[in-house]
Amino acid sequence: MARGGPAAGGPAAVQYELDARPNDGAFPLGRSGAVTFYDLRGESTLVKLDLAASLNRRPEPGPPEVSFSASISRNGTSEGGREFLLSPIDPRTTALESARLISEPLETFLELDRHVRVWESIADSTVISEGDIGANATGITSESGLDLVPEPRSLTFDLSATPNAGDLAPEGIAGSVRFRELTGRKTLVTVVLAPETASGRTGADVSHPAHLHVNSVSEGGEIAFALSPISGDDAAARSSTVIREPFRVLADFDGHVDVHQSNANRRFVLARGNIGANEPDSEDQEEGRAR
Repeated sequence: MARGGPAAGGPAAVQYELDARPNDGAFPLGRSGAVTFYDLRGESTLVKLDLAASLNRRPEPGPPEVSFSASISRNGTSEGGREFLLSPIDPRTTALESARLISEPLETFLELDRHVRVWESIADSTVISEGDIGANATGITSESGLDLVPEPRSLTFDLSATPNAGDLAPEGIAGSVRFRELTGRKTLVTVVLAPETASGRTGADVSHPAHLHVNSVSEGGEIAFALSPISGDDAAARSSTVIREPFRVLADFDGHVDVHQSNANRRFVLARGNIGANEPDSEDQEEGRAR
């Protein structure tokens, strides 16, 4: 990447630095990192958070009730309210990353008077990381961005509501998980709760961690990939993660997805469903399999 403004014809990606903010919370030194906006052929933008970008090793995880929440907020870092929610980050996972697909062209974010802010959790207003974007900052632009495949494929699998003994949604919450091909080596995995309703917000002051496990639901198995948790305050009740595996690997994966009540109460599962080799007939047919 080269520093500077948009290249002729507009960049394919732009990255902004996020500065660590010292605080009195569970992460007193804050977390530095980066936010990158990727152009997805002009129709939408993939916003990727990475709080491990400047780390040589993963930091020690915080307490289980902590799950970083984030948003794009109005004006500079000294003022403004939330405008676009971003997918939370689970600090207890190996990769401190998340992604969010927003139905706005990249040019929108290059011109906005906005900033990105990361909080310790939904219930805690402690800021651990923030940085200006758009009109408030000079980003690192790239003409290449993601090497998108010309005709991306996608797969969607249902997640069944799972009755549990927890104090949140004891009947469980139905949902879905979708694999969308990005590049030859990267896949966007999006988990949604209650996709058939206008609002899937659980109202909880925690985020609901999600994982892709090996084996089928009936067999159970260890975590293969940690997915971004779903914020209890998110009306869309969705989160995304860029997995560094080809689409076909995940399409054929012998596994299942679990969405838990919280990190502190992982034993309570809200939604669960088989994927890949365990559900071979779920390939999307609409829009040339590129939803």
